Amino acid sequence: MQTSVGARRTQRSCSVVVVDDEELARRRIVQLIAAHRDMEVVAECRGGREGISAIEAHRPDLLFLDVQMPGIDGFEVLAGLSVDAPPAVVFVTAHDQHAIRAFDVNAVDYLLKPFDEERFQQTLDRVREHLEQERAVRAEPHLRSLLELVSEREAASDAPVERSRFVDRLMIKIGPKTVVVRAADIDRIEAEGNYARLHVAAKTYLLRETMSRLEKSLNPSMFARIHRSSIVNLERVREVEPYFGHDFMVRLSTGVRVKMSRWYREGFDMRMRHGAG
Repeated sequence: MQTSVGARRTQRSCSVVVVDDEELARRRIVQLIAAHRDMEVVAECRGGREGISAIEAHRPDLLFLDVQMPGIDGFEVLAGLSVDAPPAVVFVTAHDQHAIRAFDVNAVDYLLKPFDEERFQQTLDRVREHLEQERAVRAEPHLRSLLELVSEREAASDAPVERSRFVDRLMIKIGPKTVVVRAADIDRIEAEGNYARLHVAAKTYLLRETMSRLEKSLNPSMFARIHRSSIVNLERVREVEPYFGHDFMVRLSTGVRVKMSRWYREGFDMRMRHGAG
């Protein structure tokens, strides 16, 4: 049964729907969200069908979605939505075998039960960053017009071509020329102000792009963000060792050691276990 929460919406910026067949898990998420004044749970649902109805009724900004539920699972919930602007999604589950599939459908995060308050806070930070970027795009008329034009052309195509959602090559302008870098050749990426520095063998390239946008454009089965300022190619990872303050150090095949924040360890481990192929 769907439970409406907060019939009178306040002026909070992020509306949330929680869909989980386990009541204790559902209540924990609701209680943790209650501590954040910029978020409001507008509906709790204990099943996939109720979740679809709640999402279409409330049009939330954010969806906490259990993967394994009786009847309709989390992925089927997303497939069954008819809304034109689906919410940001955080998958919540006790099993990690769905991790890569979750990132393939552009989930903002993947919470593995049981999770603590610090891990949940990391998720909300990622959600806020994601929503801020989405709002920036919607607020920019030129970008919005471009997106609408692309959408119209794709809809009008008689023979649509299946394209990967992830980039194979990056075009980097260096003075009067443009250098093409294959994504698979990148060893690691470091944030450098408003730029990202790509390390490719003995060379480096400076790209005007944020780490968040780069992370979304790269294949999650090949790359993983291990720190706010670092993304690594999983094929280059050779060792992971403890580091000061519960963080870790990742050694790459190039010999370089890159710091990994403990907040990114869970997602990194899941992607490594599923392989980079």
